[in-house]
Amino acid sequence: MKPIRFCLLAGLFSLCLLTSCKKDTDPADGGAVEIPKGISAKIDGTSFEASLTQGINMGDVIWLIGSKTNGATSLTLRLPIDAQPGTYTFPASDPTTLNAFYTYLSIQTYGAISGKIVVSKHDTVAKTIEGTFEMMCQSISSSSTVTLEDGKFNMSYQ
Repeated sequence: MKPIRFCLLAGLFSLCLLTSCKKDTDPADGGAVEIPKGISAKIDGTSFEASLTQGINMGDVIWLIGSKTNGATSLTLRLPIDAQPGTYTFPASDPTTLNAFYTYLSIQTYGAISGKIVVSKHDTVAKTIEGTFEMMCQSISSSSTVTLEDGKFNMSYQ
């Protein structure tokens, strides 16, 4: 009786394992990549994961803001309110509607000088937007630069 019970339990366990797995999506095969909620990037090779996020509809633009718990280090993306899926490049032809900023310890702010933001989804009814970004930003007070790579955002705004 024990071998039968063991086989039944092993079979049930295997069935649960196999049915709970889902196929990974591979962008190379045309699959979509799911971006987790929030905003993140590698800044000069160091991971930045916002612990606090806020999306704000400012009428003609959307501000997507992510910051560390202390609020002193933050990453901000500014996109047109009617942004369609596609690629938006820097330097922007209109920096009042497309821009990006990185602030380090409230003492140094950097603005985007080259790179891109790729909007993959924007639902204006649900007020959600997601995509990726990579850019070089220059200090607004000196010539020092930082590189933002592997950036991802998936946020709602109000």
